[in-house]
Amino acid sequence: MTVIKTTIDTAELQLSGRLTQPQGRSRGLVVALHGGTYDSAYYDGGADSLLELGALLGYTVVAIDRPGYGRSAGCAPELLTFAAQTRVLAEAVDQLAERHSPNRSVLIGHSIGGMLALRVASETRVPLAGVEVSGLGERWQPGLREMWASLIGDAPEVSVPAEAHAQVMFGPAGTFDPEQITRDRDLLRPMPMPELVDVVDWSHAL
Repeated sequence: MTVIKTTIDTAELQLSGRLTQPQGRSRGLVVALHGGTYDSAYYDGGADSLLELGALLGYTVVAIDRPGYGRSAGCAPELLTFAAQTRVLAEAVDQLAERHSPNRSVLIGHSIGGMLALRVASETRVPLAGVEVSGLGERWQPGLREMWASLIGDAPEVSVPAEAHAQVMFGPAGTFDPEQITRDRDLLRPMPMPELVDVVDWSHAL
């Protein structure tokens, strides 16, 4: 399965991403939004990844690099808040749906991508067939909100150390393949600071 690098031109930003397409007629479109500290490579992990499995099952899959990641890394900070990302991503999803599958498009998101997927789904012009999110909730685990809040500062972005990141993302030893720790380290990207500020206030915005 060939994963194609792609771009989506919105009014405010050019976004990058990854695209796979099935052989023959597509059954629909899946658009995926990654979480914080990752980019679209999160969904590009080989034969069992969303990009490859989705295409094998007959779907067009597009994993978008959200504002502040991929091609748009280093963009203006006012484009990195949840409100601005929602606006930009809704336009991108509309374009992709109109291009690939106007009547059968699904939006998924992991963690911060899930938070944004819920917001984006309420803003798209093209009606979505469904929304699926994971890795987020209304309540924080004890101490986790305080940990993320402690990283807020004046820098334009924050890089989370690989060891600390693994402690948040993985469960107890024996519940995951140790090789995933290495892959997670390779996937890490800096998180834009405006995004982190909105993450910490997420549960109060519900």
